[in-house]
Amino acid sequence: MVARSGSNITPILGLMAACARPPATPQVTAPGPDAGGAQVAVDGGPGPLPVESVRAVWDGGAADIQAPDASVSPFAAIEVRTGAALDDYRVRLLDDDDRMQANHAVVERGDGGLTIDITPTRPLPAARCCRLVVDGELGGLSEGPGPRFYRPLIARFRPWPLPAPPASKASRRRRRRHRRFR
Repeated sequence: MVARSGSNITPILGLMAACARPPATPQVTAPGPDAGGAQVAVDGGPGPLPVESVRAVWDGGAADIQAPDASVSPFAAIEVRTGAALDDYRVRLLDDDDRMQANHAVVERGDGGLTIDITPTRPLPAARCCRLVVDGELGGLSEGPGPRFYRPLIARFRPWPLPAPPASKASRRRRRRHRRFR
């Protein structure tokens, strides 16, 4: 389809192009290093998401999964506490191959923040890297009427390997040979 001037399609295409643009980032003025105190415009961009804690909790232990080389139990539940009451967000638990891990998530909105509890429905894949991603569902990760935008939160961790199941009785029994009678 070709858009002609005077056509009804031209305004719609312009509106679609305007909606597809990312939100504008604020311009911040700061003194330049060599400007002798003159103000220089700096692109502020979205800041980091204010996070109080991101940790894995299991029977007998807990670990901060934002720490490098974090390792957790494959049966761990994950708890995220933010210092921002987010409006547009999604929480995903992914493996190495970017496949979603089945989970049950509960979100509670508190005073000035969110508490997100994520419980995997199956043990996490053993010895494979997992990622917890908190990002925007429809656009940027946003809060409030302003809105304020934040960078996505990405936490990487590795579940412990599961112990090998005990050998069954059938595999421990010695196979008996029967003699043939002539």
